[in-house]
Amino acid sequence: MTDNQKAQIIKLRAAGNGYGKIAKTIGISVNTVKSFCGRTKETCTDEWMQSVVDYDILPMLQEYWFDDDSKVQRWDNILHGVFQLQRRTGML
Repeated sequence: MTDNQKAQIIKLRAAGNGYGKIAKTIGISVNTVKSFCGRTKETCTDEWMQSVVDYDILPMLQEYWFDDDSKVQRWDNILHGVFQLQRRTGML
């Protein structure tokens, strides 16, 4: 991985982009992005987890269930509901 790619990853992560979107943007594998970023207590924030849902998990579900929007919407509601529950209760 080049220094330029590392700088791009840092910039894109700071903007809230998930691993999948970063990998596509830069043209490297998702696993390469993941291993560069690492996951520590400091980097595993609520915002980061929401970006994983929005930019990695939901797009994958949209591809998988391209012909069934109701399933995608159901899981969108479930996954985002976790964050709403956390805000209301302070749990997670």
